[in-house]
Amino acid sequence: MFSFRTLITVGLLLCLASFGVGAAVVWYWRSSESSSVDSEAALRRARRELAARNWGEARAAAEQIAPADRHYYDALLILGEVAARQDRWDEALTYYARIPRDGTETDVRARLASADIEFNQGRLQRAHDDFRYGLSFFPDEPFALSRLSLLLDFSGRRHEASQLLFDLVRMRWSISPTDDMHSGATIELQRDNSSWLLDNKLRIWSKPGFDWVNSTCWKRTNLRFRRGCKAGRRMRTSIPAIG
Repeated sequence: MFSFRTLITVGLLLCLASFGVGAAVVWYWRSSESSSVDSEAALRRARRELAARNWGEARAAAEQIAPADRHYYDALLILGEVAARQDRWDEALTYYARIPRDGTETDVRARLASADIEFNQGRLQRAHDDFRYGLSFFPDEPFALSRLSLLLDFSGRRHEASQLLFDLVRMRWSISPTDDMHSGATIELQRDNSSWLLDNKLRIWSKPGFDWVNSTCWKRTNLRFRRGCKAGRRMRTSIPAIG
C-alpha cells in the first residue's frame, strides 16, 4: 500500500507533465489543504479518545497522521501518552524522543513526560535534565516543580528542594489566598524551615484538583518515600548524586 506522501508525489508529477507548472501548483495546494483538514479531524478524534481512556482508538487515530503533516509531532505526543498509560515506558520514550527540541509547547510537554518516566525508572540524572529543560520554558509548571524538588531531596540537596517547594506553595497561595493550610505553609516557608516543609509534603499538596497521591506516597516523619503505591513498586535504596 502506497503512503500518502508517495501518492502526492506521483500525482504532482503527472499533473506537471500533463498541464504545466501552474496547474500542478494549484493541485498540490488543494491536496495539502485536504490533507490538513483530515489530519486535524484525526488529531481531534485522537485527543477525544485519549480523554475517554480508549487507548486503542486514540492510537489508531494518531497513527493516521503522516510524518510530513504539520500535526505529526502532536500525534507523537498522543502516541507517547497512550504507551505510557499502558506501562510501555520504553516505547513512550521512543515517541517523545522523535519530537524535536525546538522550544514549542509540544516539545516541552514531551520532555516533561519523558522526565516523569525517567524519574519512575530511577534514571535520575536524565529526569533532572528534562525537568530543568521544561521549567526553563514554563517555570510555574506545578508537576515539574514538585517532582524536581522530590528528586533533589532524594539526592541530599534539601535546600534546593525547599526553594522549589517554596515556589510551588507561593504560586498556589496566590491562587487560593483564603486557604488556611497554604497560609500556614507559607508562614513556615518564610521562616526558612525546610525540615518542616519536607516532612509535610502530603499536607501541602492535598488541595483538591492535585492528584499527587496516586503517583507518589510520603511518610511524614522520616523522609523515606515509597513510589507507585498502587503498583507496589519500591524505590531504589541507593540514590546517585544529581548534577
